[in-house]
Amino acid sequence: MKNLLAKRGRLSNRGIYIAWKSLLYKVSIDERIVLWRREVAGLGSSMVVAAGMVYVYSVQSESMVYAFQASTGNLVWSAPLVPHTFHAGMQTNEPVAMSMVDRILYVLSCTGDIYALDGSSGTRLWSCETLALSEIHLGTINLTIRQDTVYYTDQHQLMAKDIQRSRQRWLTTISPEQIFLTHSLSDTLLFASADLDPEGSYIYAFSAESGQQLWQSELLPDPIFSAPIYADDLVFCIGGTTIYALDVVSGTLRWEQFVGNTNDLVAHIENEHLYLCLCGAYQQDIYAADMQPVRTKGALLALNCTNGLVSWFRNITICPSMFHVKHGVIYVGQADGKRLYAFDAYDGTTLWLLDQVIDTTDIDAALLPGFGSSLIVVPS
Repeated sequence: MKNLLAKRGRLSNRGIYIAWKSLLYKVSIDERIVLWRREVAGLGSSMVVAAGMVYVYSVQSESMVYAFQASTGNLVWSAPLVPHTFHAGMQTNEPVAMSMVDRILYVLSCTGDIYALDGSSGTRLWSCETLALSEIHLGTINLTIRQDTVYYTDQHQLMAKDIQRSRQRWLTTISPEQIFLTHSLSDTLLFASADLDPEGSYIYAFSAESGQQLWQSELLPDPIFSAPIYADDLVFCIGGTTIYALDVVSGTLRWEQFVGNTNDLVAHIENEHLYLCLCGAYQQDIYAADMQPVRTKGALLALNCTNGLVSWFRNITICPSMFHVKHGVIYVGQADGKRLYAFDAYDGTTLWLLDQVIDTTDIDAALLPGFGSSLIVVPS
């Protein structure tokens, strides 16, 4: 019976999916072993796990999209996007983001082209053009899609476009002194952060249907490079050192909490808490019993969503490069890809450690390096 249960667990979609450099692999939650591993030359910075499949793309050598079976890791299909184009020795049309909506996989290239692929077969359904990304893109690269509408920005302009018909639905502008950095979508609202360098950032709320501006926050004295996170009646904004919670109806500031240097890892909300993985120790120097400083490379932090108070924090000595929260467990991946940690989201205690997650001794030396996703995905 034990063997049957283990085999059933291995063939299920449940697991932890991680992309690191040019490696895509799946770890068993229960057995805490690597179930399968695949090498993808030039593995890109997005990963989607949906409908029993794992979708990734390559950004080097050839722009390919791959679909692997989630349970076994077997390749289901691969599809080329477009032939490479180069300028001054640099590739100019590589994929940069990916999203799945209603079994359609959307892939965005840095030229602004969006490709719609059938999630089951990889068949090209259609494509549309948006604006190319600037060479220096400061905010989060978003592929924000709902039904057949894509939302994107250009400097101080925010636009919505019908993907299938390649027709603009609406365009709205803000002060030209501000530049949109990132945006996110709720059911009916579009939240966007705009940078007013060097004073700080504004947060905006727009109607997703019409583009009408509903509110503008007060100036937040912090750069907001990460997409706002929406939950219940609050919008959470992760600044360079401070977390801000705004009222979703009016945009007024409900609370703010200084936490120190934040990381570029995406924050998560679960069980009425906002979970963060910080860069360095949380607000203080940590000393051992002999008063010698302990080398702290990161910190885990849980904030109460309602009032912003710190429920708990834990300084860690590992250098985190991946962070995910699911079903009361915090997963943290070490920067070298060799260790995976699991912490209790209730109080931050260590649940388990998987050592030597990736054995690099048998990795093909000729494999082109990849960027990895810096994401840990645990399907619902």
